[in-house]
Amino acid sequence: MIKALTALTICLLTPLITLSQPRENFDSFMKEAGMNSVLFRGSAPMTYEFRYTGTYYAYSPEFLPGEITYNGKKYYDVLMNLNSHTDDLLLKFSGSVITVTVNKEFVDDFTIGKRRFINFRGSSSEGAPPAGYYELMFSGNDTLLKKIRKQYKEEIPQTLSGNERTMNRYFKQIEDYYLLQGGRWSTVKNRKALFNAYAQFKRELSHFAREANLNFYDNRDESFTAVMKYAETLKTGKR
Repeated sequence: MIKALTALTICLLTPLITLSQPRENFDSFMKEAGMNSVLFRGSAPMTYEFRYTGTYYAYSPEFLPGEITYNGKKYYDVLMNLNSHTDDLLLKFSGSVITVTVNKEFVDDFTIGKRRFINFRGSSSEGAPPAGYYELMFSGNDTLLKKIRKQYKEEIPQTLSGNERTMNRYFKQIEDYYLLQGGRWSTVKNRKALFNAYAQFKRELSHFAREANLNFYDNRDESFTAVMKYAETLKTGKR
């Protein structure tokens, strides 16, 4: 489904989307990569040749150093960023402006700065998230994954005047959270859904959320993670 939607979006954006670098520059870059050329053996990513607001990157356009497990081998201090519009992991070789779309087939997990991501390859289990890159928010007896999707939007403002109107292009961010408990998946949309997943500890979790002054609207990531950590202690009895 992700691939189908991506292909459809790319068709709609053509010819606004173009390859980001000439082939000769890419070949030169591969020579510079040297021993890491296996890791950088991907395709040239797309750029968006039009004005827009927002960003198609997961969090920031800045490439940050991190680690990546690629084809079973760990690579360190790799500059990376995640395109959440196409769900592509982009790599940048240190000292170069050229970026590469890494081959998703061989990616297991990676970190961008302090954030950890996994390549979830899909599951036939009911309620399981689609295949793709997910941020690992919590991993213990239970697992919480976060998916950031950037939807490309076009809008023509409605005005009462006869002045010429310009099209607004922007990327809309959508966040989905998936909880894995005992082999079963569920979608966590808000505080209520998360607390319901731990119905036996709902009173304790409510008290904890109040005492910790958790904000499930403005700081959902931190709040969800804090509740998951506390729920873990309640389940294991290790407080």
